[in-house]
Amino acid sequence: MLFIQPLPMRWARHLPQPSRLALTGLAALALASCGGGGGGSGGNGTNNTSPSSTTTEGAGFPLGVVVHAPTGLSSGVSAWVADSPVVTAVAQGRQALDGQLINANALFDPAHLGRAQCYGPALTYADHDDQPSATSGALALEDVAMWQPLDSGQPCAAAQLEQQLGAVTRQARQGLLLMALLRQRSATVGAAPLPDPGTTRELTSSIASTLAPLLNGVTVQTASVSALGDASTYVYRMVLSRGTGATAETLEIRLQHTPNDTNERFAGVLNVTHSHLSSVAQEGCSDTLDAATGLYRVAHATSMGYNRYDNALTTRLRSAQFCGTATAGSSDHFGELVSTTASGEMDTTVALGASGLRNNARAWRRELVRYSADVDLNSGQGDHLHGWQITPQDGRSRLFLAHVDQPGGTLRAQIFHGAGSNLSTSDGALAGFYCNWGGPGASLAALRTAFQSQTLLLQNGAWQVSQSALAYAPTNSCQASHTMRFDVNADGTLGAGEGNDAPSGLDLPTGGRTDVQSEVVERGYWPPSLF
Repeated sequence: MLFIQPLPMRWARHLPQPSRLALTGLAALALASCGGGGGGSGGNGTNNTSPSSTTTEGAGFPLGVVVHAPTGLSSGVSAWVADSPVVTAVAQGRQALDGQLINANALFDPAHLGRAQCYGPALTYADHDDQPSATSGALALEDVAMWQPLDSGQPCAAAQLEQQLGAVTRQARQGLLLMALLRQRSATVGAAPLPDPGTTRELTSSIASTLAPLLNGVTVQTASVSALGDASTYVYRMVLSRGTGATAETLEIRLQHTPNDTNERFAGVLNVTHSHLSSVAQEGCSDTLDAATGLYRVAHATSMGYNRYDNALTTRLRSAQFCGTATAGSSDHFGELVSTTASGEMDTTVALGASGLRNNARAWRRELVRYSADVDLNSGQGDHLHGWQITPQDGRSRLFLAHVDQPGGTLRAQIFHGAGSNLSTSDGALAGFYCNWGGPGASLAALRTAFQSQTLLLQNGAWQVSQSALAYAPTNSCQASHTMRFDVNADGTLGAGEGNDAPSGLDLPTGGRTDVQSEVVERGYWPPSLF
């Protein structure tokens, strides 16, 4: 069961104290009664609480719901703003799907985490301060964080966020567009736009005809829209497949949507499950080998809870790699492989151990991603929280926090980066910064009260850097002695004296604050409603 937020929580900061307290209590009650919900509040501070449409169509669909990286752009404007009307237009039949909107490679992308070239280069070093016996060597990729302010002319923070979130958000967008096609087709084949309570509208043949010229080599196994017996929730589902033998893969997209009193007030959960085969041992489990090919049966799964209240949209995306694949004919690929919360989202607390065995557990194996956002769909302003962790055994995560506002009419993104706690259970708080993440002599006790930051301005359709605080030495102290050398400019050459006496240029708390989370909140960041 999901909840509809009565008023964007972010805007509660601008209410008188009694109203703020009442709103907080109401939201807490809603969360407690439904086991977490499928979204939360939204927006960024622009008070727009009146409904912009009424339920005249019985939409029964998440009109305008999208998900992008915090700094995602489309034709020089916020992708959140530009893309929201597209999903609505497809659902309402005002725009047809074409090869520009739907793409098989984006749909069937295994969505592995990417890395921008400016982030985590494999730095060479000599005479490392934290382990004098390490006379020379190279740090592993992604041991360091943002290392240069630009990545082929793009701000490093924006480039890394796109590399981290691009594949999974594109896949979710493709899923939403296909669900929008189901909504549009449902309205054309029945006496009413949506099925009667307790019934299912079968659309496989119609959808297969539409997608055949757009998704070459892809088979539509099933496509349907169902209504619960009390018509409180609609379930959209599509299963696609392509390839044979070692290249066989299936994709299930499932949308559970709960309408409310207008077409722009609702909540729901989108689940996407991609089952395929892999030769990479670290992705699979030894007890989920495919007998016919000898490859590992693996899956990438994503859940995205959403809650829209007029122009305020909250999304909560969770993604990870799993061992195993859905069985043939399964009616719920996601539920077969992934442990879920009461709202139907991925339960990130259930993870595999280090044995390399699945043992029929519905638990994530690698590359956990959690990404939440509160966004105003009119302006693109809002707050974002993205975290990732490679394995359950890592015990700590890396976080990007972003606050997007519009001072003086120019869109601005303040982006903060550092370390967080174990992502399985993290509350998303920025804990500090590890300058020596995994190099010689690295210590978990060396968490520094510091963070990286970049401030970007959207000018002439592109993000420009207006401030950066990124520099540090890859040591526990974040500084280098007179004898240590490291590849400061990441050009692959360790020059004589390069890195000697390097100071820390990281951002720090100000105004007497002693923790980094308080500092970024003071600068305008507001933790998204749900993480």
